[in-house]
Amino acid sequence: MRLSILTTMLSLLCLQPAVAADKTNKDPVQRHQGVWKPIAASLNGGRLPKEASDKITLRIDGNKYEATVEGEDHDDRGTFTVDTSVKPHKKVIKSESGLNKGKTIYAIFEHKNENGMRVAYDLSGKGYPTTWCTKMGSPYYAVGCRRRKEAFK
Repeated sequence: MRLSILTTMLSLLCLQPAVAADKTNKDPVQRHQGVWKPIAASLNGGRLPKEASDKITLRIDGNKYEATVEGEDHDDRGTFTVDTSVKPHKKVIKSESGLNKGKTIYAIFEHKNENGMRVAYDLSGKGYPTTWCTKMGSPYYAVGCRRRKEAFK
């Protein structure tokens, strides 16, 4: 169940090694498009095991997302908006189905390059994260991911 809740957070990801920020001027929603897989994730001050993160897939099409976990039947789907007028950039995620149905989740994000992104989510729904890191007892979930070449299905 905890892993399923985290799938929503994959609507954009975090924790990859430092790389020069991508300087392209692509539309922020367009930059999110595609299939994303986590490369590292952190919750409650600890890393999510690789075996668990490998089962997670995030698909973004337009301003819609679908987060799935291999072997589970309750995908999380919804919409998001982004605000790139501030740094770090902000995202508001609204879940429309799945375990997070009806919830609003706030996140900060940055694209590290064309195919890399990091995201920190505040799972409490109370506001935007103030750091990229998680710690014991915090409501933050941080994830780094890479875009895959698969098409949205």
